[in-house]
Amino acid sequence: MLNTLSLCHKRTNVLTEKQCTNIVNWVLRNGTREKPGTFSNRDSKLDRNANLYFFNNREVSEKLLDHVQDANKTNWNVKLNFCEPLQMSEYNPGDFYTWHKDSFSKPMNPWNRKEDSIRKMSFVVALNDKSEYEGGELQLVSGWQNEKVTYREAQLYRPGDMIVFPSLTDHRVTKITKGKRYTLVGWVHGPPFI
Repeated sequence: MLNTLSLCHKRTNVLTEKQCTNIVNWVLRNGTREKPGTFSNRDSKLDRNANLYFFNNREVSEKLLDHVQDANKTNWNVKLNFCEPLQMSEYNPGDFYTWHKDSFSKPMNPWNRKEDSIRKMSFVVALNDKSEYEGGELQLVSGWQNEKVTYREAQLYRPGDMIVFPSLTDHRVTKITKGKRYTLVGWVHGPPFI
């Protein structure tokens, strides 16, 4: 059963600063870029404005999956199976990502695995230092008070800082006002809850 009392789990130094820089440089040259836009199941307003790059790197994926598994055992204890291809996000001044959940209501199987699955855990790894940009805060909904959302900011200050949280958690990235923000994002799947 998912323990919703643990909003997120932070780890530091999951990647070295050099590894983070190498990932940014490699992905900018070789990753598959997805343009900013809206999701097909939402209204027509812009949900995100950032450059997203998708890539596969087994070594990095397995290393990060180990950290997610450890955080999961400590906080939520849900069954996890595999990690989707990784996404690097590049946020420039004016870029943002509005409130959203990473999980989908229906199981999915785009990788032709034996069983359908759902996103259960999400993670974000800082690839550059917070001193290189302003804004760009990762915020996670923690509740509602007087019909207004309350949230917690997940601090990603140094390259290699990682935040792990349940994919059902509403979250956003606030607008970048200066500099560039690079993050590595991933989703870990498991069998449907029901």
